[in-house]
Amino acid sequence: MRNVVVKVGTGLLTTSGGKISERVISKIALEIAQLRKKDFRFAVVSSGAVGCGMIKTGSPKPVSVSQAQFLASVGQPILMNMWVKAFGRRKITAAQILCSADDFSRRNKYLNLRRTLLKILDKGVVPVINENDSVTVDEIKFGDNDRLSALVASHIGAENLVILTNVKGLLAGGKVVPEIREIDRRLLESAAGVSSAFGTGGMKSKLMAAKITQISGCRMTIADGREKNILCRILVEKENAGTTIYPSRKLREKKRWIVFGRICRGAIYVDEGAYKAIFKKGKSLLPAGIVGTEGSFRKGDTVNIIFGKKKFARGIVNYSNAEVEKIRGEKSGDIAFVLGYVDTPEVIHRDNLVLVKE
Repeated sequence: MRNVVVKVGTGLLTTSGGKISERVISKIALEIAQLRKKDFRFAVVSSGAVGCGMIKTGSPKPVSVSQAQFLASVGQPILMNMWVKAFGRRKITAAQILCSADDFSRRNKYLNLRRTLLKILDKGVVPVINENDSVTVDEIKFGDNDRLSALVASHIGAENLVILTNVKGLLAGGKVVPEIREIDRRLLESAAGVSSAFGTGGMKSKLMAAKITQISGCRMTIADGREKNILCRILVEKENAGTTIYPSRKLREKKRWIVFGRICRGAIYVDEGAYKAIFKKGKSLLPAGIVGTEGSFRKGDTVNIIFGKKKFARGIVNYSNAEVEKIRGEKSGDIAFVLGYVDTPEVIHRDNLVLVKE
């Protein structure tokens, strides 16, 4: 069985009359039902809760967190009911999963979510996933669920993430870019644009999400969900029916979590010797090569590693920022003398360290 994540954007779900389209939801559910017979297993990441709340209450697009929470709490059961009915007509059971960034940041929650999703898939149920906007304490973090869909794809080892939207793909010079192998700053800047009247994302957020799929061994396709048999054309016929973004490498699951699942709490600045040892030789970060710190972090937090102005790695730190400041520039053998104790000779062990591209 091959795992697939389908992300459905608010722009696709919203009709010209400002309603959430049950017809579009029904179309996607039908395609999923047909493809399940070809050994595909699907998870759906669905936007639209805030949009449903806006429509139900006659409210404008929210400008505050509390207003977004209110609209999501009204709209989420409406949206979920549409998916339950659409899958139910095809004799498929749907399960609701509401996620927060904390579910990905904390290792125990991260692993528990993965077990839950895989169990749901094993039972032949389709999980319908959304961010838990009704209780979020910060701005909506996942970029109109694009980032969330990429994290879910990485989480369950999906071969494909299909982002269905109301455009044919990434446009350049008025034409669809058929494929992308590398996502650089220039491409991200050219893709920056406005979101829909009901959504929060845009093409840039989709490319940022693709940076996650690229290191997860997952192919991502941005396509027009209004087109007939779009999922079959992408997954079975292997048609390039939009913009396809190919994987670049596949990191181990734990290292993917370090790069994208965790929130960075600070930074450690290193000298040239430490940079070369980590970047070129795959070594651990030792105190001798550290020249400074930034931010407040504790043992077990994730921090960026910076040489000059270049952010080149990220890892889980074994000491707090105060402790690192005391031992920076020292030999590992002197840690106990400086601090009065020693946990490990490495500030960040190479098993908990990942090279990153900015």
